[in-house]
Formats: sequence, C-alpha cells, structure tokens
Amino acid sequence: MLGVGMLVDNAVVVLEAIHRHLHLGRPPLVAVLRGTREVGRAVVASTLTTIIVFAPVVVTGNDEIAVWLAEVGVTISVTLIASLLMSLTVIPVLASRIGRGAMPSEPRWLQRLRRGYQQVLCWSALRHPLLTTMVLLPLLMGGTIALMKATGFQADPFGDEGQRRESLSISFDFTDPVDYHLASAYVARTEEYLEGRREELQVRDIYSYYVGDGGGITLFFEDGVLDEAFLRELRQDLRDNLPVQAGLKYRFGDDEGGGVGARTFSVTLHGRETEVLRDIAATVEY
Repeated sequence: MLGVGMLVDNAVVVLEAIHRHLHLGRPPLVAVLRGTREVGRAVVASTLTTIIVFAPVVVTGNDEIAVWLAEVGVTISVTLIASLLMSLTVIPVLASRIGRGAMPSEPRWLQRLRRGYQQVLCWSALRHPLLTTMVLLPLLMGGTIALMKATGFQADPFGDEGQRRESLSISFDFTDPVDYHLASAYVARTEEYLEGRREELQVRDIYSYYVGDGGGITLFFEDGVLDEAFLRELRQDLRDNLPVQAGLKYRFGDDEGGGVGARTFSVTLHGRETEVLRDIAATVEY
C-alpha cells in the first residue's frame, strides 16, 4: 500500500510523453520512440532516488527497527523496479498499438484549462519567480498557523497530541517479587472486575497477560479511536475503583510515559533487612 501510489508514476510520465507526440501528428512508432527516449533518464533517475533511500537500511543494521524497515524497503524497491521495467517496455508497446488511427480531439474545456495553466506557470515560475516565492511563503505559513490554531494542535515533541488512541494499557507494578501463579491471581481478579463493568466502560475486548514478576491488561473500546477527555476520565475512574490488592500498584502506561517515551521510571530493591533497604533507597533517590 505504501508503494501503490508510486507504481503508476513511471507509466503516467511515459504515456504522457508518447501522447504528446501523437497529438503533434507523428506516427505511432516514432511517437513511442521519441516520447520514451525523452523521459527515460528522468524516470530511471526518479525511481533510483526513491530506492536509494532504503538502501542503507537494507544492507546495514540488524536490530528490530532495521528488520522492519528492511522488509518495507525491499518490498517497495522490488515493486518500483518492476514498475520501471513495465513503463519502459510494456507501456510503449501497448501505446504503439493503441495509438494507430486518428487521435480524438481534446474537449474545449481541457484546452482552455491547459492554456490557463501554462499562462500561470509562465508568469509565476519563469517571469516572476522571486515575487511568486515572496507571495507563496507567507500564505503557506499563515495557512499552517491558522490550521494549527483552528485544530488546537501544539508542536510538543514530548506530548501526546496527534497520537491515535485506540486502547488503554494497565501494567502491574509489584512491590515484592511474585511468581507466575501469584501474578496470574492478581491479573485474574482485576480482569474479573473489568468484565463486570464491560458495558458501563464500553469495553469491546480485554487482553491480559502475566509472567513471573509481571503482568498487564489492555482494554479496547467500542468507539475505536478515543479522545483525550474520555481517556482522562477513564484513567481517573480506574485509579479510584480498581480492586486494591496487597503489594500491587496499577500503572497506566499511556499517561505515564509507556510507549511514548520514558517520563518516569522505578527502581525496586529486594532484601531481608528493612533498615538496610531504607538506607539504600535513600541513596538511590538522592
């Protein structure tokens, strides 16, 4: 899906060049050869500039992000190469076959549109490029600022604005080590409470997991995408009403930094001597 828009670009460019020569009255074979030759280098260059962006990711790096990007890069690169080959071989052959015979005349409205577009380009890009730039830049900046104010968007790299929220995650923070079975019991009790309020909270699905010394629950809602006001009220509701369990603290990852960037972190100390642990905790906190 990422590459589907780029797949037709090469074919459109080649076909438009051939079409222009046909309208100039040249024979189909001559129009195909000249049109393809005129845009061939440009089409190859534009395709390679897209492919080369993914080359460093494909040939280097072995972490998880590199693996994901490499898969995307290889897929797009292969499809673009196939699109390039098709545009330089199959498209010209088909155009030479279809282009035989008299070319239909263009509608008048299209001719007027083309003439107007050419006049605008000649005046702005060729005769007055500096004036055009000085006019367009303020308009673009003003439109961007107006859109940001209208939507209430604020450019905060560490904020949550603009993120698509479809779920709420609850992680379990244990004050003491727990084994697999005890973590299962904690998660089961919390899940039972949430099941009882499924309709009230408009919950569609509940996903829970537990491991040794850890666990969590993710809630998916009927409305799909959630707004921040609903999530804020829901977090406060769950903080106040989730069942209290000894040695367990509920942590809402998506409003305390989970998956968005580390805003908070916790350090857990284990040992038998309370006084020693208290002294060590004071040192760590300092």
